[in-house]
Amino acid sequence: MKNIKYFLFIVGCSTIAFSCTPDDPKFGKLLAPSDLKYTVTQNPSYDNQVFLTSETEGVIPFWDYGLGVSRAINDTITIPFGGDFWVKYTGFGRAGSTTDSTKITITENDPTFFVDPQWNLLTNGTAGKTWIFDLADPITYYGKEYIAHTGSSDDWIYDPGSCPSWSGFPCGTDWGEVTFDLNGSYNLTVKQKSLTSDTYTTKKGKFGFDIAGKALSFIGVPMLYSANAANWNQAYVFEVSEDVLYIGVVAPDGGHMRFRYIPKP
Repeated sequence: MKNIKYFLFIVGCSTIAFSCTPDDPKFGKLLAPSDLKYTVTQNPSYDNQVFLTSETEGVIPFWDYGLGVSRAINDTITIPFGGDFWVKYTGFGRAGSTTDSTKITITENDPTFFVDPQWNLLTNGTAGKTWIFDLADPITYYGKEYIAHTGSSDDWIYDPGSCPSWSGFPCGTDWGEVTFDLNGSYNLTVKQKSLTSDTYTTKKGKFGFDIAGKALSFIGVPMLYSANAANWNQAYVFEVSEDVLYIGVVAPDGGHMRFRYIPKP
């Protein structure tokens, strides 16, 4: 508990200038980046594995490696992507915080981490894969209990095989495209067509793919959406294959909508 209180205190000092200033005799001298002592090393036989060691006395360490953070003095992390990464090391002391960074290079994406074929089916690895709505038959509806198959009155599915006017999703309408790739991170690019004009807006974010839980999340940018609004940041993955991607989202009335995507030609 003492460590937690101390950490909160020094964070407050680093963000509120008038509460404690650098080199205040009460708190000691603020460290320069050159005063920080730490090591960032990689496993020579598996360079996705990185060892973090804080050697600076009198500070609480904080590591930020882009895909996650750590507060451990000694830690072992795994970065599943190939490419260049900056590992930031911050030492929180009584006088404030000081940050330094080290660049590491990882040879390739970790093949064991992405061994499940669904990763490649969704993203095509580092090359990326772009999906669009199947404009001939894009939408299906299902009840609240359909995924669990409880047998209740809410355990149903309806596939109109078309785009009824009440769906807010007219057949043949171009809504844009979405691209997933694993080039250095869980990259997501959404090119969204305006609901009222022929203009497009392209935004970049990240995605999460929980294969065991069949969950696909969209971070920093929503998935393609239609006029029938829903929660476009979280989806249930019914199926992903070479030729089709079925995902379901929750509608405003608590029901669900399932969308059919196909690879962009």
